[in-house]
Amino acid sequence: MEMVRLVVDALGGDEAPSVVLAGVEQALAAAPDIEVILTGPADVVEPFAAAHERCEAVATTQVIEMGEHPANAVRKKKDSSIVVGCRLVREGRAQGFFSAGSTGACMSAATLVMGRIPGVKRPCIASVIPSPSVGLLNIGEEETKGSQFAQDCHMLLKEQLPGFAGNAEGKDIALGGFDVIVTDGFTGNVALKTYEGVGKALLGALKESLMGSLKTKIGALLIKPALKELMSKVSADEYGGAQLLGVKGVCLIGHGNSDAHAVCSGVLATAAAIRMGMPAKLAAAIGEAE
Repeated sequence: MEMVRLVVDALGGDEAPSVVLAGVEQALAAAPDIEVILTGPADVVEPFAAAHERCEAVATTQVIEMGEHPANAVRKKKDSSIVVGCRLVREGRAQGFFSAGSTGACMSAATLVMGRIPGVKRPCIASVIPSPSVGLLNIGEEETKGSQFAQDCHMLLKEQLPGFAGNAEGKDIALGGFDVIVTDGFTGNVALKTYEGVGKALLGALKESLMGSLKTKIGALLIKPALKELMSKVSADEYGGAQLLGVKGVCLIGHGNSDAHAVCSGVLATAAAIRMGMPAKLAAAIGEAE
């Protein structure tokens, strides 16, 4: 298989750079057909690159913190690990970018540096939902439900989108019925994190119950393979991140609380997105629709 080259932000995430370096190491071991460029401080990225084949270091001198205004930070901190990562994609030195850093900064950098696909007004984040067919996230199924903005969106989608199936309620995220659920970035972020939190809480409660007595512990041992499979299906760490659609390059954004396994999954997911050629496919589809 042809080699894929991607950039990873060494400073992305709450536990960076340690978990990022560990995750990149796992990804390089798991996929011999990928090359990684690490962006970040010289004392972090250069020793790691020197010790790992198929890894290159690009030292940066600035950091975009989680609390900074995304667009302002991107404009001011042109030598940050996020901005430089996106610039490497724009210049053709890499085919994609992954970061578990500030979502807003990643979106701003990808939009301002990589550039938008013609016809796209605002890029959007597309996240993988383990159990979900096109619907508009709303508080009810009826067309008149929700805010005026939601009703206007419903009307536009109904008029212009073939296959639009109507409103999707929060429960449909988990129960399915829609392949794609559309919403604004703020609501979508809240919905996804709520969904993930509920999954973790349920699994935690199940584990506590199974460890409650000798009898349940024996039962837990018997169903352990099935539980592992279930946990992998509902764990966000298995998917690594969400792809930013609408920009000219591949950009995946991971969770801020990503561990090494999640970073590894994100790196591999970025490589897979590069191979799929999503930006080119999306540009062609938009061009045909106009």
